Amino acid sequence: MTQVVIFDFDGTIANTLDSILKLFNEIASDYNLPIIKDSDKEKIRNFSAKELVKEYRISPWKLLQLTKDILPKLKKNIKDISIVEGMADVFQDLEKLEIKIGIVTSNSKENVELFLANQHISQIDFIHSEKSLFGKGRVLSHLIKEQKLNKERVVYVGDEVRDIEAARKAGIPVIAVTWGFNSEKRLQQSKPDYLVTNPQQILEKVDSRG
Repeated sequence: MTQVVIFDFDGTIANTLDSILKLFNEIASDYNLPIIKDSDKEKIRNFSAKELVKEYRISPWKLLQLTKDILPKLKKNIKDISIVEGMADVFQDLEKLEIKIGIVTSNSKENVELFLANQHISQIDFIHSEKSLFGKGRVLSHLIKEQKLNKERVVYVGDEVRDIEAARKAGIPVIAVTWGFNSEKRLQQSKPDYLVTNPQQILEKVDSRG
């Protein structure tokens, strides 16, 4: 029986993609990187994170610096970022089922807490913030150990190929959601345990594991 559901934040819970792309474009020239146009959005949704940095020739150093530059700016815009429609209901229903809810993110804990407060979300039991852009499997394993969770009773929910890969490395099942960064087609190629197209289906998959 599922006891804990761990959610990714950006793209899975919060509609941050447009804000992050806007902030990226504002500083792209500082790093000699191309602007990402609106017409490019669907194209980049078919790239994994690793494929994307290779496509745009972003070095690890630039990636770290971009993250450091964008997160403080994102904090200023956090009040304008909306929650994925239906996700608040999912949190309420999971709480009623006495299922623990966690968030793991490379975003800052402060940004997540501000967002949750603005959205009047109070059901989250823990938030784990750790910046490891291509080592999310280790992050999940660290979190599971830190929270003393039983892997057999944990489910992870994310919107990217790297979320699927991370859950696989951590040895836990993953529910991939199609409304975030990666497209449904790209997610299917990575073979998640479950693939959902709306938040309510998360509850169905969690319940089916009972």
